[in-house]
Amino acid sequence: MKNFYLVAIFIAFFASFSVLQSQNLDWVTPAATGTGNETIALLGGSVLLNNAEVTQVGALVGVFYLNDAGDYTCGGYIALDQNYMDGSNIAIAAWGEDTGEDNGFDPGETMNFFLNLNGVDYPSNSISFAQGDDQF
Repeated sequence: MKNFYLVAIFIAFFASFSVLQSQNLDWVTPAATGTGNETIALLGGSVLLNNAEVTQVGALVGVFYLNDAGDYTCGGYIALDQNYMDGSNIAIAAWGEDTGEDNGFDPGETMNFFLNLNGVDYPSNSISFAQGDDQF
């Protein structure tokens, strides 16, 4: 019975750690790299939270990579503006890593998408790609 409680404590600890970590993303504009970037288009009205369209001007949509320390690092983001709310498409520039640096996405690395709404970071759990995939 003690082992069951110990396992439950570890599960609760790791679950809370991952939730806490995902709430502390640093939304900074990444520096341009010599490798260049990949452009990610967001179609007007395509950003949803709980199956409802996000309509708040200033909400952020970003793409993050895992750095060498295992932390999420912003590879690019964009604020949803009034043009987006009116149906225009927008784009995120996701920056690639320079050789020997920890400053962007490696080729083939998974892009992790997040939405920041009212200061809360929401990881994506359902993304549909009209073209391409979630690999840099």
